[in-house]
Amino acid sequence: MKKSLVSALLLGSLFTGALYSFVPQTAFVLAEESSEMEDHDHEGEEDHDHDHEGEEEHHHHHDHDHEFEFDASKVVKKEDDMYIMAHGDHFHKIKAADLTEEQVAAADKNIEEHPELAEAYDKQKDIYAGYFDDADVKDRSLEEYAGEWQSVLPFLEDGTLDPVMDKKASAEGAKMTAEEYKEYYQVGYETDVDHINIEGDQITFVKGDEEATGTYKYEGYKILDYEKGNRGVRYLFTKTDGDEAAPMSVQFSDHNIAPSDHVEHFHIFFSNDDHEKLLEEMDNWPTYYPADWDGDEIFADQMNH
Repeated sequence: MKKSLVSALLLGSLFTGALYSFVPQTAFVLAEESSEMEDHDHEGEEDHDHDHEGEEEHHHHHDHDHEFEFDASKVVKKEDDMYIMAHGDHFHKIKAADLTEEQVAAADKNIEEHPELAEAYDKQKDIYAGYFDDADVKDRSLEEYAGEWQSVLPFLEDGTLDPVMDKKASAEGAKMTAEEYKEYYQVGYETDVDHINIEGDQITFVKGDEEATGTYKYEGYKILDYEKGNRGVRYLFTKTDGDEAAPMSVQFSDHNIAPSDHVEHFHIFFSNDDHEKLLEEMDNWPTYYPADWDGDEIFADQMNH
């Protein structure tokens, strides 16, 4: 009999972020353990530990169900006593002891019959950590970010994410206290744009009751090399028409380096500076989640990834 697994309790699950289409209808979303964020570019926001990217008409499933049933056909690898299973836009680590003998046997069979899954998973871990070749990076469209999004900042300020900061501070090798982590993310998440709505080639920036909409053209991507040896990618968009208050330059970073149909959060950089100037911004990376997620969902996502 299948056991229902509540992912909000699986603190060992992998971080969301990078996605690669190695297997049809299976999302490979990985996170690294420390990457661009240590170089202060939330291109990868890597140290933020959920770093950390289903698709319908506008390329998102915003229901992010954190309760799921074990599916042996989605198991990609076994590490020690943990099975790694794809779940929507990310992976979870599941203890073998929590599974039935039948589930363990089915998972082992799937791993044996599909060795390419483990290979793809390992490759994606490297990519998410910021280690990839230029040839791995592909063009992407604004359509991938379509939908209505909310800033994560209020959830940091109201204490919802305090346990996430505690977890970071207690992790092996942590360099800051929980309070220092919160201060760090306060600078990173800081923004007065509480919502962003994206449809077609238009981005609407919402500040309270005020809205500014611009039409944007894709200008390619920029690969950024960091001192520690890893890399990040930003996708660049330039305003061609629209409200004066809409920023001229917009850059997205969601830890993916190729087209993805599972963008569930992103970091965005925007200003009226040109792209070269904006690429210098490393400390402030406003971060957005689907507008219909509540605090519990955002907390679970960050805590589990």
